[in-house]
Parts: sequence; C-alpha cells; structure tokens
Amino acid sequence: MEIGKKAFILFIISLLFMIGMIVHGYEQQDIHMLIQAFEYSGADLNAYSLHVAIPYGKYKNNQQLLSEGKELSQRFHLPQSKKLVEIGLEKGYLSKGSWGKASEAELQWKRISKQHQELYLVFKLNGTDSLEQFQKDYQQLLEILQKNQMSPIINSCIQGNINDKLSNIQQVVLIEKIIHILGGEKVETLNTALVKSISAYSPKIQHSIWTGHKKMNVQVATHVNKLTQTTILTMGTPIITIEY
Repeated sequence: MEIGKKAFILFIISLLFMIGMIVHGYEQQDIHMLIQAFEYSGADLNAYSLHVAIPYGKYKNNQQLLSEGKELSQRFHLPQSKKLVEIGLEKGYLSKGSWGKASEAELQWKRISKQHQELYLVFKLNGTDSLEQFQKDYQQLLEILQKNQMSPIINSCIQGNINDKLSNIQQVVLIEKIIHILGGEKVETLNTALVKSISAYSPKIQHSIWTGHKKMNVQVATHVNKLTQTTILTMGTPIITIEY
C-alpha cells in the first residue's frame, strides 16, 4: 500500500513538472515569435521593454511596505530603497537599478489610494542592447515570477528603425505581412496620416487580453519620423505599452 502511495505521489510531482515545462515553453514561444517577426521587418533595434502589473499583497502599514518592499527588491535583483517615496498620490516603495549593461529596471509596490488596501506590484524594464539581451531579460523576469508564484501577463515591446520613409500604403502592407507571419487575425485597425496600427489575435501566442468582445494578443504600429526621414516600427504582445 505504501509503495502504491509513493508511486502515485511521484506521478503527481512528475505531472506538475511537465505542465510547468509546457507553460514555460509557451512563454518562450511568445517572445520568440515577436522577435522573429521583428527580424523579418529588417528594422534596426532602437529599444525594447518589458512591463508587468499585478495585485500583490494587502497593505498593513508603511513599515510593512518598506520592509517587504526591500525583500521584493532582492527577488528582482534590484537595490534596496531606504525610504518610501511619493508615487502618484500615495506613498509607495520604489527601487531602480540595472539588469546587464544596457537594461534599466524599476520596481513599484503601492496602493492606488488610501481607500484601497490592495497593493499593486509594477515592474518595468527598458533596454537598448540587442534582441539576444531582450530574450535574456525576458527569461530572467519569467524565472523570477515563476519562482515567486506570480503569473501575470508580461507585456513585451520592441521598437526599431527602418532606414526609409515608407509611404502610407507601404506601412500598411508591412504591418499586414507581420501580422500574417504571426498567424494573426485583425481585431482593430487605426489608419491616420500620422500613425498606422493593427491589433490582432494569434492562436500561436499564448497570452491575450480582451478588447470589447474579442481577444487580442499582438499589436504592430508604424509612423514616419519626419526629422530623420525614417520609419519607426513598434511591436508588442499582447499590446504595445510604450509610446509609438
């Protein structure tokens, strides 16, 4: 009987491990597809960003916010702050530091207002190094979140420069080709004289958000920089979280 119980426990542990590996694989697939589609465009990398926002913990007092905030800094490989600061209209915990030679990270832990006891954790990273470093930063963030039993959507964005002033039609064609590579179906379209943008849903990308009554998980946008006469390409999954 004991042997049977042990075998069952080992089976459950193995199953959970396999599920974790599958989810981990899907996460990596999302970022890999974004990078692959960006490389297809031929754009030169300008910058990339990662953004996470999640309810995390309940507010007790400012001392708790500071002491536990320091623990969060350690988990996210950031320097510990010595005091709380004003974030918006509320005092919160803020830590800033570097990930690698060209990635700047920021951690916020705060309440929306005094009327809310729920705390929100926000992590932002901006980098300029390379697509390879972008993938490494994503991998590190993912591992930290998983290790701490957090499972928020990671908003991932890439922005690049195409050394040509694309016409309005050329911009739309490029965006549609990128959406096609990602296996996406259009959900929303913005086409103005200044900005072109398509939001889409791709079953090849795991995470998604709702817009209206439809799912979306990838957004591609372009605009022409009139000063440099070049085209700026911005891509994000599940949505662009940087200025475009």
